[in-house]
Amino acid sequence: MKKITKMGAEKIVAAVAAVGAGAYYLLGPKGKEHQKKLKAMGKRVAGQVKREANKLKNEWRGVSAKTGKKVRSAVKKVKGKK
Repeated sequence: MKKITKMGAEKIVAAVAAVGAGAYYLLGPKGKEHQKKLKAMGKRVAGQVKREANKLKNEWRGVSAKTGKKVRSAVKKVKGKK
């Protein structure tokens, strides 16, 4: 069994505190109001991601498959993958 170090215990306590704060925020006295705000924010972010994905898709539309493969392999090399 792995021994919990002081730093490990601090991380566990911080995680439990964060979960508790999040639960209170979403389920506390103003929980319904906060849930609505969070849901609206999620929809807004999803819309932004879709718009950016469509922009990239349109930019890459004219690129040939061979060129696209070269670019992807170059990006993987930069990231350190083979």
